[in-house]
Amino acid sequence: KINTGPGLEAVHVAGHYAYVANSSTLNQLQVIDISASATPVEILGARRDVTGPGDTAVGNSIFYADKKIYLGLTKSTGSEFHIFDVNNPISPVWLGSFEINTLISQIYVKDDIAYLATPDDFDTPDPETEHLRILDVSIPGSISQMSIFGESNTAIQDGKSLFYKDGKIYLGRAADDDIRDE
Repeated sequence: KINTGPGLEAVHVAGHYAYVANSSTLNQLQVIDISASATPVEILGARRDVTGPGDTAVGNSIFYADKKIYLGLTKSTGSEFHIFDVNNPISPVWLGSFEINTLISQIYVKDDIAYLATPDDFDTPDPETEHLRILDVSIPGSISQMSIFGESNTAIQDGKSLFYKDGKIYLGRAADDDIRDE
């Protein structure tokens, strides 16, 4: 048991560390040393705030792959998708970001490709907008969007969850109100 502040939205464990997306407006990324599971310890020097002054975005999703953390936020005035190098877990290094213009419900990364489940863009809600975004993250300082998926006539359902198996991405969906109220 450990007090992480406002609460955790997502957790990904790798080795002796839990990387967490915190619902804090000041420390969206936190790292917890879980090597002694009965007494986990937050590494205070590993906290990262990726928002600008006055931004109310919080951590919402997280994924670990190949010594990198992929952090997704709720709707931000800046970028919602961030990448950190965690070769040294006690000192994450920010590598790059990408503007999504909506919250990121879930992230999955495989072979330098990031799959993001997202609801409609909040500024231009449209049932044909992106619910699955596919990003090339091979160069974290120069992330590019490769593809999007949005389906018309979906009874206003948005991307909520992802599952990867055998080279396929499965997209879970939910009604707008389920996601937007989070």
